[in-house]
Amino acid sequence: MPVTDSVLAFDSYRGFDGVRKFWAEFVSTWDSYRVETQRFDDAGDRVAVVVRIVGRTHGLEVDDTRSTLLTVRAGRVVRVESFADPDGARAAAGL
Repeated sequence: MPVTDSVLAFDSYRGFDGVRKFWAEFVSTWDSYRVETQRFDDAGDRVAVVVRIVGRTHGLEVDDTRSTLLTVRAGRVVRVESFADPDGARAAAGL
């Protein structure tokens, strides 16, 4: 069952409904929002991803680089962990 924990969120979101709720809440706060994938690192059943987030929210321009650690089982993402540090996902994966 997917689980999303995010430094951008105030709560944990569980299951497919939780993932949908997270994205609906998150995206609704942005006037514009774009994610550019910078890097993927394979760590077995986990993938560390570095992304650049560019957009405008609450009157502020955002251009930030962060990372996410995805855990994959049977071809499905079962956990998503977000890190403010671009190297955070790699460190959590032991890379």
